[in-house]
Amino acid sequence: MQNDFFPVIRAVLVVLVITALLPIIGILHAFGSPWKFKVHELMCWLLIHIINIKIKVKGQAAQEIPMLYVSNHSSYLDILVLWHLIKKPFVAKQEVNDWPVFGWSARFVDCIFIDRSVSKTEANIEKIKKHFIQGGGLTLFAEGTTSNGNRVLPFKSSMFTLLEHDLGGKKLMLQPVSIVYTRINNIPIGIHQRPYFAWYGEMSLVPHLWQLLKFYSVTAEVEFYPAIAASDFKSRKDAADYCHEKISGSVAHALTGRRVDNPMVQKENHESSQ
Repeated sequence: MQNDFFPVIRAVLVVLVITALLPIIGILHAFGSPWKFKVHELMCWLLIHIINIKIKVKGQAAQEIPMLYVSNHSSYLDILVLWHLIKKPFVAKQEVNDWPVFGWSARFVDCIFIDRSVSKTEANIEKIKKHFIQGGGLTLFAEGTTSNGNRVLPFKSSMFTLLEHDLGGKKLMLQPVSIVYTRINNIPIGIHQRPYFAWYGEMSLVPHLWQLLKFYSVTAEVEFYPAIAASDFKSRKDAADYCHEKISGSVAHALTGRRVDNPMVQKENHESSQ
């Protein structure tokens, strides 16, 4: 009985926090108040503690602006954890704008929605350029979708096109960031347990979240690599490859205990283990 009651209490608390704070964030957004970010930060902090996500951090978020934080992506939990640590808006696909709760929350804290069709690439870059010129920072999920958590998908170099554009004389910085879920109830997990965290493909949100709420705790490991000037790269592909290599190595190390510097090696090892 206790095991059944535990996730119910958590689910109720999640609903209460969202229904209490999200309308306040929306009102503050409508009036252009910067306090919306503080309330959003509080909402994320409360949800992290209700779900009991234990965050282990290596390195720290760089504070230079404009800054592009480049991360892998496997779960909606990534948004809570990275906002808690970085406190910057995300670059999100256009479809998210229409999602209940997630879409509203993202819109209220100035996330940038992009159309991923090739014809809209330039328009997407202009949105991001404007944000950077105004002195902001952004977090980019460079895979363009969520993975199954077992490896990092190839990065879409098209989103690194902004490196080739002038930002009003501002020096854009990049910081690779990896996030991976490694433990359930403080017990290391294997390949078959990672879908408990990863949300991808045609998974339904509510059943996935319900299963997650049954666990006492979840451990997320986040690693920040040193920031590097975008101008240090010869091309957008070089920048994408650099970030992918660092993040892939970090994810492989967190999952297997081995540092893999070549993302192709990681892919081959993963496929051979299937």
